[in-house]
Amino acid sequence: MPPPSFSVEGWSLAFSAAIFGGIFVCGALAGLGEYRKLFFTHPREAMSLEVLLQLLFHPASTPAFVCAFALVIGLWFLAIGAFIFIVLLGDVAWGLGVQLWPKIRSHVPLLDSGV
Repeated sequence: MPPPSFSVEGWSLAFSAAIFGGIFVCGALAGLGEYRKLFFTHPREAMSLEVLLQLLFHPASTPAFVCAFALVIGLWFLAIGAFIFIVLLGDVAWGLGVQLWPKIRSHVPLLDSGV
């Protein structure tokens, strides 16, 4: 029997956050790779695009910035998903340990010293 704190919602949250982060990271790396390819093959056109987008949408909407921002967001979601997954694994392990410890203690004579 699983521990009482076991829930499917927690596991789906961990997996969905990690999958969402992985998709963002893959998309950002693909975008940065294409932008790097464009920059090395046609540097003048890439810089002209950067300047034009910077003039039109000043705060920061250049392709390199968007890809870098997506990379940071994706890594953040991957870290959150991994952290939740590790916490849930620890919770399951703790619950199993609490349930199994009395049985282990009763079968090992050195541990059943009456303390």
